[in-house]
Amino acid sequence: KAAADKKGADDKAAADKKAAADKAVADKAVADKKAAGDKAAAEQKAAADKAASDKKVADEKAASEKKAADKAAADKKDKAAADKKGADDKAAADKKAAADKAVADKAVADKKAAGDKAAAEQKAAADKAASDKKVADEKAASEKKAADKAAADK
Repeated sequence: KAAADKKGADDKAAADKKAAADKAVADKAVADKKAAGDKAAAEQKAAADKAASDKKVADEKAASEKKAADKAAADKKDKAAADKKGADDKAAADKKAAADKAVADKAVADKKAAGDKAAAEQKAAADKAASDKKVADEKAASEKKAADKAAADK
């Protein structure tokens, strides 16, 4: 009986020891699996964070480039508008200068025409006065001649 009890106790001890070893292996497998899962999750999160950060940087760069391109386009548009205004202003100034010159030229021409007309009228009046004087002189001479003859006859 003592031998049987000892064998029973030994078998139980051996079974307990095996059960404890099996449990330790199973616990380690669970812990390893959990650690591997945690590591994979951490790596996945880090990769996702990096991707998000990279996207943010790329988006900001793209936005900054778009802003610069928009500004360049606006500046170009402003310059084109300024150039057009400059050209329009010059055209308007040239047109006004041409109109002013035409007015001034007409005034000069009108003044010359008026001067020429006045000179022509003055000359015509002088010619008429000279002609009238000649006729009057001839008439007076003829009358004097007639009076002299009458006096001689008398």
